[in-house]
Amino acid sequence: MPSPKAAFFLVFGMSILIGLGIGSLNLASPDTVALTLDGKNIEGMGGIWLSLFASTLPGAILGVVAMGVRSRFVRQALVEQKAE
Repeated sequence: MPSPKAAFFLVFGMSILIGLGIGSLNLASPDTVALTLDGKNIEGMGGIWLSLFASTLPGAILGVVAMGVRSRFVRQALVEQKAE
């Protein structure tokens, strides 16, 4: 059974990979993905950094939620295991 820490890193890592993918796609083909900041189109390395930073905060929040849910189920499984 994976630990709650592993659940956090899985969700957080997937979020970072999505941001990196969007930024790399913007770097390779700027017409495919439009990244804007304050009404200005962001291209190049700025697009990679923007997409990474924009995906980090939601990834961290969802990772903490996944860690809490996972720790709840691990704790419940341990209690049921001791009861048997």
